Amino acid sequence: MFKGARKDDVKQIASELNLEVNEKNTLWDIIELIKNSEPYKENFDAVKEIAELVIEERKRHEQSQVEIEKLKLELEVAKAQAEIKNTSCEGESQDSLETLIKSVRTLTVKLPTKQDNWGFFFSSLERAFSTKKCPRKVQSGDFIKFTRRKGI
Repeated sequence: MFKGARKDDVKQIASELNLEVNEKNTLWDIIELIKNSEPYKENFDAVKEIAELVIEERKRHEQSQVEIEKLKLELEVAKAQAEIKNTSCEGESQDSLETLIKSVRTLTVKLPTKQDNWGFFFSSLERAFSTKKCPRKVQSGDFIKFTRRKGI
């Protein structure tokens, strides 16, 4: 029932069941509190449905945030491309639409799900930035966005 649940999810489930939870409680403490509660014992199916809804809502929210970040990156790349077109010489070749799309895909790498993969993620991101010759301002802005989203 709590598969894929995070501490915030379990805390929200507990609050939906009118159970008191404080910051010192661990994930397992809160799960045990829920399992020992009257609503859980009396109506397991309702509690299970609440848990599924809470987890599903969090996942939908995270997915929408990822989509928003992708759109922001696409917009930044398009702005940078437009700026390059405005400042470049006529003799220089312009990137095609396919190259631009490929750049956006390269720069919109998936976020790691495990703690151990963050080092690889940031080194890959740094390589992608240097390959695509992104301005330093864009690089630092994206780094700040990633760290805020994950609470690093």
